[in-house]
Amino acid sequence: TDEAGQWGPSFIPHRDSIAAEHGFVSMLPLPNGRILASWLDGRFTKVATSEEAEAQQHGHHGAGPMTLRAAEFDAQGQLFAEAEIDQRVCDCCQTDLVLGPEGPVVVYRNRTEDEVRDIYLSRRVAGEWQSPQRIGSDHWQIHGCPVNGPAIASRNETLAVAWYTMAQDKPRVQLVFSHDGGRSFGAPIQLNEVEAIGRVDVVLIDESTALVTFME
Repeated sequence: TDEAGQWGPSFIPHRDSIAAEHGFVSMLPLPNGRILASWLDGRFTKVATSEEAEAQQHGHHGAGPMTLRAAEFDAQGQLFAEAEIDQRVCDCCQTDLVLGPEGPVVVYRNRTEDEVRDIYLSRRVAGEWQSPQRIGSDHWQIHGCPVNGPAIASRNETLAVAWYTMAQDKPRVQLVFSHDGGRSFGAPIQLNEVEAIGRVDVVLIDESTALVTFME
């Protein structure tokens, strides 16, 4: 609180106390003076028995799926508004957060039972996280995490989301716009002209122009 002259003690923004992966964090300052954080939470991936631990060495993760969770915290480390946003997500793709016209908006890579790992979005409206919605419908089926998350930008009612997909073995960097705060989106726009590898970021220059960076 003093322009980085002095730092308070560290704290953990979740209460599960399970020695499992918690990471790929995004943070957003809120008008109430708190910080909102979202992260991939592995509390249900923790194996419980030695047999499961041996099986885990030959697979991707532990007993259960990775989840997406969020919480607010203040400068004293007090936690508020803890929530599970999605009960099954991709294991190691970065998340991103913005403040939309109705509240916070998070984007991330989902993971279905049959390993489709498309980009999803959830909005927090009146204090409640809404049911996640898929963006783009790439139907990228991949048996492993691509470590390649989406990015989102916000300006008034406009949201822009950029991401990477290799569905149908075609590497693409995609961009979509929403002009109603994330309730609906237009058709994806492909940005790359040669083979891309993603690692996207996006900012809105105005309500109809986005600047996207990516690697190809």
